Amino acid sequence: MTKPDLYDRGTQRFHWLSAILILAMIPIGFLMQDADGGTKLLLYRAHVATGLLILVLTVVRIIWRIRQPVPAPPAGMGRLHVRGLEATHVLLYAVLLALSVSGVAMLALSDLPQVLSGASGDYPDLAELGPRRAHGAGAFAYIALLIAHIGGVVLHQV
Repeated sequence: MTKPDLYDRGTQRFHWLSAILILAMIPIGFLMQDADGGTKLLLYRAHVATGLLILVLTVVRIIWRIRQPVPAPPAGMGRLHVRGLEATHVLLYAVLLALSVSGVAMLALSDLPQVLSGASGDYPDLAELGPRRAHGAGAFAYIALLIAHIGGVVLHQV
């Protein structure tokens, strides 16, 4: 089977939809920690809803990617460079799934769903939850991977 020159339209659409949601998610995640009152509630609800959407979208993207041929790497790219490119893509998916799982785990282990539904006004202390620490570390790892990914794209376009 020959490899295509470009990713198919579906893959491109999934990529850009994910990119938009993830790029919106990062500042929301940081802003909601220090927000108060109605703003905090709005940001938390947006973060949770967007996170769940990203989880579903990521699972669909993985299934789609398994079924679609991946383009050949750019001509002249060394084997080590190709391995780095592949590893970055795998890590982007893996860390995104880990972020989603840790987010869902925080919901399951705390009273946050009651706060988000309006049944309770007191935000639970999430800092001591294991999933919260993993979520925070995962967020910074994902940002680093995102920078590497964007850097690689710029490198290949220039």
